Amino acid sequence: MFKGTEKYSPEQYNEVIQRMGGSSNAFTTNDFTCFYTVFSKEDLPAVIAMEADRFQNLKYSDADFKTEPWPYSANTIRTPPARSPS
Repeated sequence: MFKGTEKYSPEQYNEVIQRMGGSSNAFTTNDFTCFYTVFSKEDLPAVIAMEADRFQNLKYSDADFKTEPWPYSANTIRTPPARSPS
């Protein structure tokens, strides 16, 4: 999610967040990846617009995907357990 978009390179994204006085980071566990951004409520519209752009227009090539660490490997993606009928 940090590869950038046409509108915001990774450096531009970080620069905008820092100018707002905010910070952004992420972490991955066995079960999920958490992305978070800390910022002032006055900057919410701008941050929502940047996040929407990132989630909809992420620049991510096949080569980039293949170099990601293990949680993203096709061999380790976990399938949710089947639900039993109620």
